[in-house]
Amino acid sequence: MPSFGRLDKISHHEQGAAFAAEGHARISGVPGVALATSGPGATNLLTSMGSCYFDSTPAVFITGQVNTYELRGERGIRQLGFQETDIMSMVSPITKWAVQVQAAADLPQALQRAFREALEGRQGPCLIDLPMNVQS
Repeated sequence: MPSFGRLDKISHHEQGAAFAAEGHARISGVPGVALATSGPGATNLLTSMGSCYFDSTPAVFITGQVNTYELRGERGIRQLGFQETDIMSMVSPITKWAVQVQAAADLPQALQRAFREALEGRQGPCLIDLPMNVQS
């Protein structure tokens, strides 16, 4: 695994963070990384994610999500948890690989796979969706 540089600037908006990650990857060849909260924060990454996909730019996007026990699942409701958004459905057409991590023990493997997928073959973006109780 290559060593990764660090951006010393903090973004004030998720879309800016996503475009900074994309720019970093384009310049360095190392996957850029951007983080966002759930709901509208996660959807703010979509434009850059699509750009990375169409231009074969490696990136790893990490989004927050409501607790696993608050996911609406098959319930016939719009949402159960605050700002719950089915980001996995939204990103499936514009990512090489996307996963919602269900247990903290699965996170290291998910991170490794995301970086590997972003760099192997035709490069592109990956997404890791992290529910709050997994983050804790």
